[in-house]
Amino acid sequence: MKTFYLPALLWALALSQTFAQKQLAPSAAAHVANWTGNVKNLLQEAGFETTYLQNRPQNPKAVQNRSELQLDSTILFFDYDPTGSLDSTPLFRSVHTYFAQMNTEVVVEDQFDAGVWNPAFRTTTVRDEKDRTVGIAAAYFDLASNAWVPDSRIEIFPRGDSEELQDSVLVDAWSTDLNDWVRLMTIHNQFDAAERLKLSITTIDFAGQSLQFKDLYTYDFNGDNTIIESFLVDSSGDIPGGYQELTYENHLVTSITTFNGDWQSGMIPQDRITFNYNAAWYVETIRTYVWDIDQNEWLEVLGEDYGYDNQNRLVEVVTTNFSENNENYIERITFAYREAEYIHLESNYYFDFDLDEFVLIDRKYYYYSGDTVSETPHEPVSVQPLVVSPNPASGTLRIQLTEAANVQVFDLNGRLLQQVKLHPGQMMLELQELPAGIYQLKAVTAGGYYAGRIIKQ
Repeated sequence: MKTFYLPALLWALALSQTFAQKQLAPSAAAHVANWTGNVKNLLQEAGFETTYLQNRPQNPKAVQNRSELQLDSTILFFDYDPTGSLDSTPLFRSVHTYFAQMNTEVVVEDQFDAGVWNPAFRTTTVRDEKDRTVGIAAAYFDLASNAWVPDSRIEIFPRGDSEELQDSVLVDAWSTDLNDWVRLMTIHNQFDAAERLKLSITTIDFAGQSLQFKDLYTYDFNGDNTIIESFLVDSSGDIPGGYQELTYENHLVTSITTFNGDWQSGMIPQDRITFNYNAAWYVETIRTYVWDIDQNEWLEVLGEDYGYDNQNRLVEVVTTNFSENNENYIERITFAYREAEYIHLESNYYFDFDLDEFVLIDRKYYYYSGDTVSETPHEPVSVQPLVVSPNPASGTLRIQLTEAANVQVFDLNGRLLQQVKLHPGQMMLELQELPAGIYQLKAVTAGGYYAGRIIKQ
Protein backbone atom coordinates (compact mmCIF):
# COMPACT_ATOMS: atom_id res chain seq x y z
CA MET A 1 0.00 0.00 0.00
CA LYS A 2 1.48 3.31 -1.07
CA THR A 3 0.80 6.07 1.41
CA PHE A 4 1.90 9.70 1.40
CA TYR A 5 0.77 12.52 3.64
CA LEU A 6 1.20 16.17 2.77
CA PRO A 7 0.44 18.79 5.42
CA ALA A 8 -3.12 19.98 5.81
CA LEU A 9 -2.49 23.10 3.76
CA LEU A 10 -2.08 21.07 0.58
CA TRP A 11 -5.84 21.50 0.31
CA ALA A 12 -5.35 23.89 -2.55
CA LEU A 13 -5.69 21.45 -5.40
CA ALA A 14 -8.65 21.73 -7.74
CA LEU A 15 -12.14 21.31 -6.28
CA SER A 16 -14.31 18.58 -7.72
CA GLN A 17 -18.01 18.92 -8.45
CA THR A 18 -18.73 16.88 -5.29
CA PHE A 19 -17.47 19.76 -3.13
CA ALA A 20 -20.53 19.82 -0.85
CA GLN A 21 -20.35 16.06 -0.33
CA LYS A 22 -16.79 16.30 1.01
CA GLN A 23 -17.82 18.69 3.76
CA LEU A 24 -19.67 18.06 6.96
CA ALA A 25 -23.30 19.04 6.54
CA PRO A 26 -23.88 22.66 7.65
CA SER A 27 -25.94 21.49 10.65
CA ALA A 28 -23.13 19.20 11.80
CA ALA A 29 -20.34 21.75 11.21
CA ALA A 30 -22.17 24.39 13.25
CA HIS A 31 -22.15 22.20 16.37
CA VAL A 32 -18.66 20.75 16.03
CA ALA A 33 -17.36 24.19 17.06
CA ASN A 34 -18.45 23.36 20.62
CA TRP A 35 -16.30 20.25 20.84
CA THR A 36 -12.71 19.89 22.04
CA GLY A 37 -9.84 20.73 19.77
CA ASN A 38 -8.74 17.08 19.68
CA VAL A 39 -12.08 15.90 18.26
CA LYS A 40 -12.05 18.61 15.60
CA ASN A 41 -8.47 17.75 14.64
CA LEU A 42 -9.44 14.10 14.34
CA LEU A 43 -12.29 14.98 11.97
CA GLN A 44 -9.85 16.93 9.83
CA GLU A 45 -7.45 13.97 9.84
CA ALA A 46 -10.33 11.87 8.53
CA GLY A 47 -10.86 14.37 5.69
CA PHE A 48 -13.76 16.43 7.01
CA GLU A 49 -13.91 20.19 7.35
CA THR A 50 -15.12 21.21 10.80
CA THR A 51 -15.48 24.99 10.72
CA TYR A 52 -17.46 26.78 8.04
CA LEU A 53 -15.08 29.75 7.94
CA GLN A 54 -12.25 27.32 7.22
CA ASN A 55 -13.75 25.70 4.11
CA ARG A 56 -10.93 24.96 1.73
CA PRO A 57 -10.51 22.82 -1.37
CA GLN A 58 -9.05 19.42 -0.74
CA ASN A 59 -7.97 16.52 -2.90
CA PRO A 60 -4.89 14.90 -1.31
CA LYS A 61 -5.46 11.64 -3.20
CA ALA A 62 -4.22 13.30 -6.39
CA VAL A 63 -0.75 13.55 -4.85
CA GLN A 64 -0.91 10.55 -2.56
CA ASN A 65 -1.35 7.99 -5.32
CA ARG A 66 1.77 9.17 -7.18
CA SER A 67 4.12 8.57 -4.25
CA GLU A 68 6.48 5.67 -3.77
CA LEU A 69 7.96 6.58 -0.38
CA GLN A 70 6.17 6.47 2.95
CA LEU A 71 6.35 9.36 5.36
CA ASP A 72 8.51 8.24 8.27
CA SER A 73 8.53 11.27 10.58
CA THR A 74 8.43 15.03 10.87
CA ILE A 75 10.12 17.40 13.29
CA LEU A 76 8.90 20.93 13.99
CA PHE A 77 11.55 23.46 15.08
CA PHE A 78 10.85 27.02 16.29
CA ASP A 79 12.73 30.08 17.54
CA TYR A 80 14.81 31.27 14.62
CA ASP A 81 16.46 34.65 14.37
CA PRO A 82 14.93 36.96 11.70
CA THR A 83 17.38 35.67 9.09
CA GLY A 84 16.54 32.05 9.85
CA SER A 85 20.21 31.12 9.95
CA LEU A 86 20.77 30.30 13.63
CA ASP A 87 20.00 27.16 15.58
CA SER A 88 16.48 26.38 16.66
CA THR A 89 14.58 24.62 19.43
CA PRO A 90 12.57 21.45 18.70
CA LEU A 91 8.90 21.60 19.59
CA PHE A 92 7.06 18.58 18.16
CA ARG A 93 7.83 15.50 16.13
CA SER A 94 5.61 12.85 14.59
CA VAL A 95 6.69 9.25 14.02
CA HIS A 96 4.73 7.16 11.50
CA THR A 97 4.49 3.36 11.75
CA TYR A 98 2.72 1.30 9.08
CA PHE A 99 1.20 -2.17 9.50
CA ALA A 100 0.58 -3.15 5.88
CA GLN A 101 -1.15 -6.47 6.60
CA MET A 102 -3.77 -4.70 8.72
CA ASN A 103 -3.97 -1.55 6.53
CA THR A 104 -3.21 0.45 9.67
CA GLU A 105 -1.03 3.47 10.35
CA VAL A 106 -0.05 4.72 13.81
CA VAL A 107 1.25 8.27 14.25
CA VAL A 108 2.78 9.22 17.60
CA GLU A 109 3.21 12.92 18.33
CA ASP A 110 6.05 13.71 20.75
CA GLN A 111 6.91 17.02 22.39
CA PHE A 112 10.41 18.15 23.33
CA ASP A 113 10.84 18.92 27.02
CA ALA A 114 13.99 19.25 29.17
CA GLY A 115 16.17 17.78 26.44
CA VAL A 116 14.12 14.66 25.73
CA TRP A 117 11.15 13.67 23.56
CA ASN A 118 7.99 12.76 25.50
CA PRO A 119 4.92 11.06 23.99
CA ALA A 120 1.90 13.38 23.84
CA PHE A 121 -0.70 12.28 21.28
CA ARG A 122 -1.37 9.23 19.15
CA THR A 123 -3.68 8.58 16.19
CA THR A 124 -4.43 5.18 14.70
CA THR A 125 -5.92 5.11 11.18
CA VAL A 126 -7.45 2.01 9.61
CA ARG A 127 -8.10 1.74 5.85
CA ASP A 128 -10.04 -0.79 3.85
CA GLU A 129 -8.88 -2.79 0.82
CA LYS A 130 -9.61 0.23 -1.40
CA ASP A 131 -7.31 2.41 0.74
CA ARG A 132 -10.27 4.39 2.13
CA THR A 133 -10.18 5.59 5.73
CA VAL A 134 -12.80 3.63 7.69
CA GLY A 135 -11.69 4.35 11.23
CA ILE A 136 -9.45 6.72 13.12
CA ALA A 137 -8.88 6.89 16.88
CA ALA A 138 -6.94 9.30 19.08
CA ALA A 139 -5.35 8.92 22.49
CA TYR A 140 -3.25 11.19 24.69
CA PHE A 141 -0.39 10.18 26.95
CA ASP A 142 -1.06 10.71 30.66
CA LEU A 143 2.23 11.41 32.45
CA ALA A 144 0.73 10.70 35.88
CA SER A 145 -0.25 7.12 34.99
CA ASN A 146 2.44 6.71 32.33
CA ALA A 147 -0.18 5.28 29.99
CA TRP A 148 -2.19 6.11 26.86
CA VAL A 149 -5.73 7.34 27.55
CA PRO A 150 -8.48 7.18 24.87
CA ASP A 151 -9.62 10.58 23.59
CA SER A 152 -11.90 10.30 20.55
CA ARG A 153 -12.68 8.08 17.58
CA ILE A 154 -14.47 8.16 14.22
CA GLU A 155 -16.03 5.29 12.27
CA ILE A 156 -16.71 5.85 8.56
CA PHE A 157 -18.89 3.64 6.35
CA PRO A 158 -18.06 4.37 2.67
CA ARG A 159 -20.71 4.45 -0.03
CA GLY A 160 -20.29 1.34 -2.19
CA ASP A 161 -17.08 1.62 -4.23
CA SER A 162 -16.89 5.40 -3.95
CA GLU A 163 -13.65 6.91 -2.70
CA GLU A 164 -15.38 10.09 -1.53
CA LEU A 165 -18.95 9.36 -0.39
CA GLN A 166 -20.04 7.96 2.97
CA ASP A 167 -23.28 6.26 3.95
CA SER A 168 -22.76 7.15 7.60
CA VAL A 169 -20.24 8.57 10.08
CA LEU A 170 -20.04 7.98 13.83
CA VAL A 171 -18.09 10.24 16.22
CA ASP A 172 -17.38 9.22 19.84
CA ALA A 173 -15.50 10.80 22.73
CA TRP A 174 -14.04 8.98 25.73
CA SER A 175 -15.64 9.76 29.08
CA THR A 176 -13.26 9.39 32.00
CA ASP A 177 -16.22 9.58 34.40
CA LEU A 178 -18.07 6.69 32.73
CA ASN A 179 -14.88 4.91 31.62
CA ASP A 180 -16.59 4.33 28.31
CA TRP A 181 -17.22 5.84 24.88
CA VAL A 182 -19.98 8.46 24.52
CA ARG A 183 -21.61 9.16 21.17
CA LEU A 184 -21.18 12.80 20.07
CA MET A 185 -22.56 12.68 16.55
CA THR A 186 -24.17 10.31 14.07
CA ILE A 187 -24.53 11.20 10.38
CA HIS A 188 -26.67 9.20 7.96
CA ASN A 189 -26.60 10.17 4.28
CA GLN A 190 -29.05 9.40 1.48
CA PHE A 191 -28.32 9.66 -2.24
CA ASP A 192 -30.32 10.07 -5.44
CA ALA A 193 -30.23 7.87 -8.55
CA ALA A 194 -27.14 9.74 -9.79
CA GLU A 195 -25.31 8.96 -6.53
CA ARG A 196 -25.48 12.57 -5.41
CA LEU A 197 -26.01 13.42 -1.77
CA LYS A 198 -29.66 14.46 -1.36
CA LEU A 199 -30.27 14.25 2.42
CA SER A 200 -28.02 14.25 5.47
CA ILE A 201 -29.52 13.46 8.88
CA THR A 202 -27.32 14.46 11.82
CA THR A 203 -27.95 13.49 15.43
CA ILE A 204 -25.89 15.39 18.01
CA ASP A 205 -25.64 15.11 21.78
CA PHE A 206 -25.88 18.67 23.09
CA ALA A 207 -25.63 19.17 26.88
CA GLY A 208 -27.10 15.72 27.45
CA GLN A 209 -29.95 16.29 25.01
CA SER A 210 -30.25 14.56 21.65
CA LEU A 211 -30.85 16.96 18.77
CA GLN A 212 -31.58 15.94 15.19
CA PHE A 213 -31.02 18.01 12.04
CA LYS A 214 -31.75 17.56 8.34
CA ASP A 215 -29.81 19.04 5.43
CA LEU A 216 -31.42 18.88 1.98
CA TYR A 217 -29.28 19.20 -1.16
CA THR A 218 -30.55 20.66 -4.45
CA TYR A 219 -28.74 20.43 -7.82
CA ASP A 220 -29.00 22.44 -11.04
CA PHE A 221 -29.16 21.09 -14.61
CA ASN A 222 -25.32 20.91 -14.67
CA GLY A 223 -25.32 18.54 -11.71
CA ASP A 224 -23.83 21.12 -9.31
CA ASN A 225 -25.11 21.43 -5.75
CA THR A 226 -26.54 24.96 -5.58
CA ILE A 227 -28.69 24.94 -2.42
CA ILE A 228 -28.33 23.28 1.02
CA GLU A 229 -31.33 23.77 3.30
CA SER A 230 -30.99 23.05 7.04
CA PHE A 231 -33.76 22.10 9.47
CA LEU A 232 -34.10 21.23 13.13
CA VAL A 233 -36.23 18.10 13.46
CA ASP A 234 -38.92 18.66 16.09
CA SER A 235 -41.95 16.69 17.24
CA SER A 236 -44.10 19.41 15.68
CA GLY A 237 -42.29 19.25 12.35
CA ASP A 238 -39.12 20.45 10.61
CA ILE A 239 -38.07 23.94 11.76
CA PRO A 240 -36.07 25.92 9.13
CA GLY A 241 -32.66 26.93 10.44
CA GLY A 242 -31.02 28.43 7.39
CA TYR A 243 -29.61 27.62 3.97
CA GLN A 244 -26.52 27.96 1.78
CA GLU A 245 -26.34 29.20 -1.81
CA LEU A 246 -23.45 27.94 -3.95
CA THR A 247 -22.30 29.22 -7.35
CA TYR A 248 -19.98 27.50 -9.83
CA GLU A 249 -17.72 27.90 -12.83
CA ASN A 250 -16.51 24.83 -14.69
CA HIS A 251 -18.09 22.73 -11.88
CA LEU A 252 -15.85 24.48 -9.34
CA VAL A 253 -17.34 26.42 -6.43
CA THR A 254 -16.95 30.19 -6.80
CA SER A 255 -19.00 31.30 -3.78
CA ILE A 256 -20.81 29.93 -0.72
CA THR A 257 -23.28 32.26 1.01
CA THR A 258 -24.94 31.27 4.28
CA PHE A 259 -28.30 32.59 5.51
CA ASN A 260 -29.64 31.98 9.00
CA GLY A 261 -33.20 32.07 10.27
CA ASP A 262 -34.54 35.07 12.15
CA TRP A 263 -38.07 34.41 13.31
CA GLN A 264 -39.09 38.09 13.10
CA SER A 265 -37.46 39.25 9.88
CA GLY A 266 -36.91 35.91 8.11
CA MET A 267 -33.63 34.65 6.68
CA ILE A 268 -30.70 37.05 6.91
CA PRO A 269 -27.15 36.75 5.51
CA GLN A 270 -24.47 35.46 7.85
CA ASP A 271 -21.22 34.83 5.97
CA ARG A 272 -19.86 34.37 2.47
CA ILE A 273 -16.79 32.71 0.96
CA THR A 274 -15.54 33.38 -2.57
CA PHE A 275 -13.05 31.32 -4.62
CA ASN A 276 -10.95 32.43 -7.60
CA TYR A 277 -8.88 30.08 -9.78
CA ASN A 278 -5.80 30.41 -11.96
CA ALA A 279 -5.50 29.30 -15.58
CA ALA A 280 -4.83 25.69 -14.48
CA TRP A 281 -7.99 25.75 -12.32
CA TYR A 282 -6.13 25.64 -9.04
CA VAL A 283 -7.44 27.87 -6.28
CA GLU A 284 -5.66 31.22 -6.33
CA THR A 285 -7.58 33.25 -3.73
CA ILE A 286 -10.19 32.60 -1.06
CA ARG A 287 -12.01 35.47 0.61
CA THR A 288 -14.28 35.18 3.66
CA TYR A 289 -16.85 37.83 4.60
CA VAL A 290 -19.39 38.35 7.37
CA TRP A 291 -22.59 40.34 7.04
CA ASP A 292 -22.65 43.64 8.94
CA ILE A 293 -26.28 44.28 9.87
CA ASP A 294 -25.67 47.88 10.91
CA GLN A 295 -23.86 48.86 7.69
CA ASN A 296 -25.90 46.48 5.52
CA GLU A 297 -22.82 45.21 3.68
CA TRP A 298 -20.26 42.42 3.56
CA LEU A 299 -17.07 42.92 5.62
CA GLU A 300 -13.97 40.94 4.71
CA VAL A 301 -12.53 39.06 7.70
CA LEU A 302 -10.13 36.58 6.10
CA GLY A 303 -8.06 36.52 2.93
CA GLU A 304 -6.03 33.58 1.58
CA ASP A 305 -3.66 33.70 -1.38
CA TYR A 306 -2.13 30.55 -2.87
CA GLY A 307 1.04 30.39 -4.95
CA TYR A 308 2.30 27.56 -7.21
CA ASP A 309 5.51 26.75 -9.03
CA ASN A 310 5.84 25.81 -12.71
CA GLN A 311 4.88 22.22 -11.85
CA ASN A 312 1.65 23.40 -10.19
CA ARG A 313 2.94 22.44 -6.74
CA LEU A 314 1.72 24.53 -3.86
CA VAL A 315 4.67 26.62 -2.65
CA GLU A 316 3.08 29.46 -0.67
CA VAL A 317 -0.05 30.32 1.31
CA VAL A 318 -0.51 33.84 2.69
CA THR A 319 -3.38 34.29 5.17
CA THR A 320 -4.57 37.71 6.34
CA ASN A 321 -6.95 38.08 9.27
CA PHE A 322 -8.64 41.48 9.09
CA SER A 323 -9.75 43.32 12.22
CA GLU A 324 -11.97 46.34 12.70
CA ASN A 325 -9.16 48.41 14.24
CA ASN A 326 -6.78 47.61 11.32
CA GLU A 327 -4.53 45.48 13.56
CA ASN A 328 -4.32 42.77 10.91
CA TYR A 329 -2.41 39.53 11.42
CA ILE A 330 -0.66 38.12 8.35
CA GLU A 331 0.77 34.61 8.23
CA ARG A 332 2.79 33.01 5.44
CA ILE A 333 3.55 29.33 4.94
CA THR A 334 6.00 28.10 2.32
CA PHE A 335 6.68 24.57 1.04
CA ALA A 336 9.87 23.21 -0.49
CA TYR A 337 10.09 19.95 -2.46
CA ARG A 338 12.72 17.42 -3.39
CA GLU A 339 12.45 14.50 -5.79
CA ALA A 340 9.38 15.87 -7.55
CA GLU A 341 6.34 15.64 -5.27
CA TYR A 342 8.01 15.01 -1.90
CA ILE A 343 7.74 17.93 0.45
CA HIS A 344 10.78 18.17 2.70
CA LEU A 345 10.37 21.55 4.40
CA GLU A 346 7.42 23.63 5.59
CA SER A 347 8.19 27.12 6.96
CA ASN A 348 5.81 29.34 8.90
CA TYR A 349 6.16 33.15 9.12
CA TYR A 350 4.25 36.09 10.55
CA PHE A 351 4.44 39.66 9.26
CA ASP A 352 6.13 42.10 11.65
CA PHE A 353 4.73 45.55 10.84
CA ASP A 354 7.52 47.26 12.82
CA LEU A 355 10.20 45.53 10.75
CA ASP A 356 8.03 45.61 7.61
CA GLU A 357 8.94 42.02 6.78
CA PHE A 358 8.01 38.40 7.42
CA VAL A 359 9.68 36.82 10.46
CA LEU A 360 10.24 33.06 10.66
CA ILE A 361 8.28 31.30 13.40
CA ASP A 362 9.03 27.63 12.82
CA ARG A 363 10.12 25.02 10.33
CA LYS A 364 8.90 21.47 9.89
CA TYR A 365 11.21 18.89 8.30
CA TYR A 366 9.82 15.77 6.58
CA TYR A 367 11.60 12.41 6.50
CA TYR A 368 10.71 9.29 4.50
CA SER A 369 11.40 5.58 4.88
CA GLY A 370 13.69 4.05 2.30
CA ASP A 371 15.31 7.34 1.37
CA THR A 372 16.50 10.53 3.05
CA VAL A 373 14.50 13.31 1.45
CA SER A 374 15.13 15.98 4.08
CA GLU A 375 18.37 17.43 5.29
CA THR A 376 19.10 17.25 9.03
CA PRO A 377 18.22 20.53 10.77
CA HIS A 378 20.52 22.37 13.16
CA GLU A 379 21.21 21.01 16.61
CA PRO A 380 18.76 22.52 19.12
CA VAL A 381 19.66 25.22 21.60
CA SER A 382 18.80 24.75 25.27
CA VAL A 383 15.24 25.38 26.39
CA GLN A 384 14.12 26.11 29.96
CA PRO A 385 10.87 24.97 31.61
CA LEU A 386 8.10 27.58 31.50
CA VAL A 387 6.37 27.97 34.86
CA VAL A 388 2.67 28.91 34.71
CA SER A 389 -0.29 28.92 37.09
CA PRO A 390 -2.89 27.66 37.50
CA ASN A 391 -2.45 24.49 35.50
CA PRO A 392 -5.00 23.15 34.59
CA ALA A 393 -6.60 26.50 33.79
CA SER A 394 -9.99 27.59 32.54
CA GLY A 395 -9.58 31.30 31.86
CA THR A 396 -6.54 33.44 32.64
CA LEU A 397 -3.06 31.94 32.88
CA ARG A 398 -0.24 33.66 34.79
CA ILE A 399 3.22 33.27 33.26
CA GLN A 400 6.12 33.52 35.68
CA LEU A 401 8.69 35.49 33.69
CA THR A 402 10.42 38.73 34.64
CA GLU A 403 11.30 39.88 31.09
CA ALA A 404 9.19 40.89 28.12
CA ALA A 405 8.25 37.73 26.21
CA ASN A 406 6.80 36.70 22.88
CA VAL A 407 4.38 33.92 23.88
CA GLN A 408 2.84 31.36 21.52
CA VAL A 409 0.27 28.60 22.07
CA PHE A 410 0.30 25.45 19.90
CA ASP A 411 -2.06 22.49 19.76
CA LEU A 412 -0.71 18.94 19.85
CA ASN A 413 -0.46 18.91 16.05
CA GLY A 414 1.92 21.87 16.11
CA ARG A 415 -0.60 24.43 14.83
CA LEU A 416 -0.03 27.97 16.08
CA LEU A 417 -3.28 29.04 17.76
CA GLN A 418 -2.37 32.19 19.66
CA GLN A 419 0.50 34.67 19.78
CA VAL A 420 0.93 37.68 22.06
CA LYS A 421 3.67 39.98 23.35
CA LEU A 422 3.64 40.24 27.17
CA HIS A 423 5.48 42.72 29.36
CA PRO A 424 6.67 42.61 33.00
CA GLY A 425 3.75 43.17 35.35
CA GLN A 426 1.29 42.04 32.70
CA MET A 427 2.20 38.38 32.31
CA MET A 428 -1.38 37.17 31.87
CA LEU A 429 -2.50 34.97 28.98
CA GLU A 430 -6.22 34.71 28.17
CA LEU A 431 -7.39 31.20 27.28
CA GLN A 432 -11.17 31.71 27.09
CA GLU A 433 -11.27 31.28 23.29
CA LEU A 434 -9.47 27.92 23.34
CA PRO A 435 -11.48 24.69 23.58
CA ALA A 436 -10.69 22.23 26.35
CA GLY A 437 -7.56 20.21 25.66
CA ILE A 438 -3.79 19.98 26.04
CA TYR A 439 -1.56 22.69 24.54
CA GLN A 440 2.13 23.45 24.18
CA LEU A 441 3.26 26.87 25.35
CA LYS A 442 6.50 28.52 24.36
CA ALA A 443 8.02 31.88 25.21
CA VAL A 444 11.03 33.79 23.88
CA THR A 445 12.72 36.51 25.93
CA ALA A 446 15.98 38.38 25.60
CA GLY A 447 17.42 35.87 28.07
CA GLY A 448 16.43 32.62 26.43
CA TYR A 449 13.79 30.12 25.33
CA TYR A 450 11.06 28.58 27.51
CA ALA A 451 8.52 25.81 26.86
CA GLY A 452 5.87 23.94 28.80
CA ARG A 453 2.55 22.12 28.58
CA ILE A 454 -0.81 23.48 29.76
CA ILE A 455 -4.24 21.91 30.19
CA LYS A 456 -7.31 23.98 29.34
CA GLN A 457 -10.42 22.83 31.20
